[in-house]
Amino acid sequence: MPWVFLWMFSGTILGLVRFLKFQYNLTRIGIDAALVMILFVVIAVENFVIDSITMVQMWLSDGLHEQCRLERLVQSASTYEEYCNRSDKLRTFLAQRASRKNWTLPRCANGGADTFEEHQTWLNKQLDQISALAIFDASSDLTTLEPLLVRRAGGIDWVNAPNCQTFLDKLTGCVTAACDSRLKAGPEASLLILDWLKVRQKVLGRMALCLSGGGSLAMYHMGVCRFLLEEGLMPEVISSVSGGAIIGAFLALHTNEELLDHVLVPDIVCRHKPCRWFPPWWKELFNFLRIGYLVATEDFEVTAQAYFGNWTFEEAYARTGRNVSIIVSSNFTKLLPGCMMLNHITAPKVTLASAVATSCTAPGVMQPRGLVVKDASGELKQFDLLGKSFRDGTITNEMPKDYLRSCFGVSEFLVSQVNPHVSPFIGIKSGIFQTFRSAVGRDLQSRAQLLSEYQLVPSFFGRSLFNTTKHLSQDFSAASDGVTVFPPNMGFGAIKAAVTNPSIRDMEHYILEGQRMTWSRATEIRLRMQMEFTIAKAIKASEGTVTKTPFSREQPPSVSDAFQKGSSMPVEACMMSSMVR
Repeated sequence: MPWVFLWMFSGTILGLVRFLKFQYNLTRIGIDAALVMILFVVIAVENFVIDSITMVQMWLSDGLHEQCRLERLVQSASTYEEYCNRSDKLRTFLAQRASRKNWTLPRCANGGADTFEEHQTWLNKQLDQISALAIFDASSDLTTLEPLLVRRAGGIDWVNAPNCQTFLDKLTGCVTAACDSRLKAGPEASLLILDWLKVRQKVLGRMALCLSGGGSLAMYHMGVCRFLLEEGLMPEVISSVSGGAIIGAFLALHTNEELLDHVLVPDIVCRHKPCRWFPPWWKELFNFLRIGYLVATEDFEVTAQAYFGNWTFEEAYARTGRNVSIIVSSNFTKLLPGCMMLNHITAPKVTLASAVATSCTAPGVMQPRGLVVKDASGELKQFDLLGKSFRDGTITNEMPKDYLRSCFGVSEFLVSQVNPHVSPFIGIKSGIFQTFRSAVGRDLQSRAQLLSEYQLVPSFFGRSLFNTTKHLSQDFSAASDGVTVFPPNMGFGAIKAAVTNPSIRDMEHYILEGQRMTWSRATEIRLRMQMEFTIAKAIKASEGTVTKTPFSREQPPSVSDAFQKGSSMPVEACMMSSMVR
């Protein structure tokens, strides 16, 4: 009898279990969200207490007073050279204090075992021999180098290993010597080394720059990009979303010289008056009461058109050769939103202005809209092939790592993350409360992802919360496969700034702070990209030079410049040349 009863009501029992599981996860999400908010306040109080205690200790200890003074000087540096000089002084001071107190500074995370150091010494000697042989012998065997020209060769993160710069410099010397000797040996040897280099480039992979959303806070990306351009570290693969799509479109459209000269500068925000990205606060309030959104879609379209004209992804790529993608989300009813990556390969005729405007349509900020394409005659038309309207790309995939891996062979990521609400999810662990907040954030993400996958999300005042749970379940950083830079002291208080049109003074702050948040990771970024740049440079030397794009002071440039770089060179050929730039 009990088994018959169980069989008869098994569907009801399973439905009840599913309902209880749903209620439990929903309750846990609410608790986690409340804990995250509380921990924001607790961390702010903790920082205030620590600063107060530090100030008291400074009065009691001359050594600590000098250390705090040097740390403040490092944080207030206005140029990278100044930052490096002050960091060296701080490091020297700490080393002197360490020697007086008979304690040592912490070593690199992977730098402990003597066996590894012995292996590294032996490996460096082998590379010296290979380099010496490759200089004089164009037929020397290069198979010895192949296991080392991969990410994490031997399962070791060489970037964090001791004396990694010496190892990478020797490996760079071997590749350069092998390339130079074969280029001098004749056309046949040149073709062989070119094929070998392209295979090594494919195996090694590339680094991609991922620019997050964040409204006006995305202007921090300008500082990050400006520093990367000045130091010659700008990746050729870039993804951008929401507010970051504005910076991504600038990178797609302008050359390095133009970006440094008149694009990534404070006055870019008022270059096309009276156009502005966000209206005044009173108009935002009026728009929200009238149409339910802070920004009128038509006004934003006009601004995007002023900054990017009628340039398409294909035309911008032909001009700069940069692989820039802009992320949007599908907006079909009764379906979870899906990610779409727009670039010169997947959507060549789509205009940059429409892609930027579409990627910025955050819920509550701007109404979903469609994309625009330019046909062969130059006429603009609605692009309905993939759907009639789209939403902000941050809803589904702020960091489209899988797309970038499959489309461009990306193996590592440099993430510039400025969204104020994602700090609990990016693993910041500088204190016990921040560690606890990160753990709570990860638990919230896992439960939100579970509810999204099973479509067990309720409605709130008649609106589905699918977009919210889909967004929270993402990977917002590159903790395990690259570098993440994030502005310090970023919290929910920055949300107001995110929906406020920046002034020139605000832009000065964003650009400088964007540079500062990259300075502390500059050495790691340079090391991670060293072999990628070495192989790309060797391939370019083997293939010959590429015509340089003429400099333009216009913003946006004239569309007639689109194929001025080489009118006889088809887009497909430009695509291949950019892979090694």
